[in-house]
Formats: sequence, structure tokens, C-alpha cells
Amino acid sequence: MDVFYVEIISNETIKPSSPTPSHLKIFNLSLLDQITRPSYTPVTIFYSPIMSDDDTNLNVNQLLHKLKVSLSECLSIFYPLAGRIKDHLLVDCNDEGVLFSQAKVDCQLSEFLNPPDTSLLARLLPVVEISMERQNEAVLVAIQVNVFTCGGISIGLHFLHRIMDASTLQAFLSCWAATATGSSKDRETYPDINAASFFPPRRDSQTQDDQVTFSFKQKWFLNKDGVWKRFVFDAAAISALKAKVASEAVPNPTRFQVVASFIWKSAISASKALGSQKPSVIMFPVNMRPKMVPPMSQNSIGNIVWHATAHHREESVELRSTVDLLRGAIQKINGDHIQSLQGDQRFAVVSGTLDKLRNMYSDETLELYICITWCGLGFYDVDFGWGKPIWVTKPVEDKISTMYPNVIALMDSNSGDGIEAMMFLPETHMAKLLCDAEFLSFVSINPTISVPSAPN
Repeated sequence: MDVFYVEIISNETIKPSSPTPSHLKIFNLSLLDQITRPSYTPVTIFYSPIMSDDDTNLNVNQLLHKLKVSLSECLSIFYPLAGRIKDHLLVDCNDEGVLFSQAKVDCQLSEFLNPPDTSLLARLLPVVEISMERQNEAVLVAIQVNVFTCGGISIGLHFLHRIMDASTLQAFLSCWAATATGSSKDRETYPDINAASFFPPRRDSQTQDDQVTFSFKQKWFLNKDGVWKRFVFDAAAISALKAKVASEAVPNPTRFQVVASFIWKSAISASKALGSQKPSVIMFPVNMRPKMVPPMSQNSIGNIVWHATAHHREESVELRSTVDLLRGAIQKINGDHIQSLQGDQRFAVVSGTLDKLRNMYSDETLELYICITWCGLGFYDVDFGWGKPIWVTKPVEDKISTMYPNVIALMDSNSGDGIEAMMFLPETHMAKLLCDAEFLSFVSINPTISVPSAPN
């Protein structure tokens, strides 16, 4: 759609329903949190209309009251999220709260999603900013509830990546939704586990992450010639891709492995068709919670991930080889590697990794792909009492586009068995990819999101 307006009706701060006990006032950041970029990560969740036109105002007021009360109760469980980060070292759990905005959108949800204009999604997000100098003042979570004229709802969130990864976000949303519905399930999802006890932090106030952040911003900040596109792989396409690469060694590769490998392989082919001879590198996060001994709860607060890298240096590019490269990179994030991040040499291990990243970002002879994956985390199960989401997406952000040359963001599709990919590539590379018959045979390009009618 061409034009729509978002009117902010109110902004307020939601605080925990009960004060954080004095013995829990300090929440230490882990080493992995300290090396995570201090920036906001977005997500937007869409729900079909839940009210008819004649009682929209009444129901909106009831809905917002319910969301605010349950959010306040949830923040008493996820109490660090209502605090403020201090000196790169800890969260002061001072109950200052999170930002909560209400907005009105002057269009039908079905119009907005037919098909979705991904460049407009950022308008449904709360406006928050953070600077290195004023991190101590930054809210850790900001929420904007958008109400469409048809009664459809979207909840836009910005969460500070330094304190939480996608698994933490999903646990927080599940707790909030369970509290809103009065369900005991997931209400006590925050375990008594602090990641800093597993990955002890540095105690100085300035960490090397700022140097890494500066190095890649300096290199990629002028990358303005790229374009975003949305692609969806349905269950049949993923099954076909699995069949293409299945072997005795890998009889059942994962959805992520085959889709990420296929996209990477297709992007490499497009680049080579344009004359590039550069080796290709893909970097993606691996959730370490299930790999720890004993496994850490999926609900643990923090960034319990490590970034794997796979390198493609061959002249030819085959899907099976890219799958093998991704699997190999994932397998390196094993028990021994996790122990190296916990032991006495953890600072040397992290420092060495950051040095490699700096070199990778500044190496003009490499073609770097950043893959963000939120697959299999259960975002489509977040039900506040009016049904499950019809679409969950990571909105396009100009800041991401200017920091990285090539981005692949993967999430589950709304069918539950597919994968949705948001891709950012140089314009010439994207144009070449859109002429790739094999690639197009496995994807739908920005399909419409179906919106059920409101109940009578």
C-alpha cells in the first residue's frame, strides 16, 4: 500500500506489579552479553481482527488494560527487563519499567498485508534510540500496540539485544501471554539462573565489542545500494530440498540447514554470474542452551549463543556442499567450545574470536553473509486470549542494511512448517537472483498474509 498513518494515542511506562526484592537488585551481565551489540532488535506480531466495528472502542480499552496489567505482572517475573544497564557490567533492577505505547492505524489489516510492504513495518514499532554514552538511561524493552480500523492488532517490540536474545524474548512473550489469559502454563518461566555464573564477565567497564562494532560500521556504513525482498519456503519446497541433499551420513537435515544453505548457494551463484571470484563466508548464531551440560533452560535471560562461520572457497557451488559446510560449523559449537568460553582462558578465546571478526569485516577479498535465524522458537504460539498470530516478522531496518553487506533473516512461516526469509543483497545481485529459475521454483515472493474476519 502507498500511504497509511499511524497516530500515537499514548505513551506510558509500565513497571513491575511488585517491587524487586533487595537481594535481586543486581543482575550481572555475562561475558556473552558484554560482546553483544548495544542496539535494539525489532519484531512485530500480527493478530486477526478480534472485535466488530460497533464495539471497537470498548473492546480496545479492555484489551489495552488487560495487556498493561498482565505486562506489569510479567515484569515481576522477568524483573531485569524493567531495569537499566550500568557501565557494561550489570543490570540495575530498579523497576524503572518498560515503554508502552498505544497507536491507531488508519487502514484495514487485510489491506496492509495484501501483500505486506516490508519497508513500512518500522512504522509499527516504538521509537527508541540508544547511544554508547547514554546506555544507562535506555529502556530494555519498548512495546507499541497498534490497532487497525478493522480491529486487527499488531504488537511491535524493540528489545535491547545486550540483555536478551531471541530465546529470551520468546520466553518473555510466552509469560506475558500466559499471564494475560490467566494460564499457569509459562507464568513461572524465568528460572533462577544467571548466565553470568556460567560465562563470567569482564569486570572493566569497556569491552572489546565497541571496537568490533566500530570496525564493521566504518566499513559498511555507506552500503546504500542494497534492496530487501521477502521469500517464503513452504513445507513442500523444504521437503524437496531435504530430498536433494539427504545422504546416508545426513538422512534428515534440518529445515534451517537446507533453507539457509540453499539461499547461500543461490546468492553465491548470483555473485559468480556477475563476475565475482571472492570466497564466501556465512555467519549465523547457534543457541548453546541445549548443548550445555546439563542443558540450560530455554527461558534463561541473556545471550546464550555463539556465532558459527562457514567458508566456501570452491569454484563450483553445490547445495550438498553448502549443507555440509553449515553442519560442520554448527558441530564446532560443542561441549569443548562452550567450556573454553567458561574457563580461565575465556577472555583469550573471546579476544581471538573478535580479532577474527574484525579481520573478516575489513577483508575486501571476502563476500560476507550475515544469517539471523529465529526458527523453531515458538513465536506463533504467543496467544493473549484472542488467538494465535497470523504473522510474525522482523521488520526491515535501515541500520541493519547499512551495517552489513548481505543479510538473511529466517523465521518460521505462519503455516508452522515453512520458513520465511527476509533478504538484503546488493541491487544487482538481487536482480540476478530473481532470474534464477531453480531459486524461484522453491520460493513464493512476498505472498499475501490471509486475514480472517472478525467474529460476529
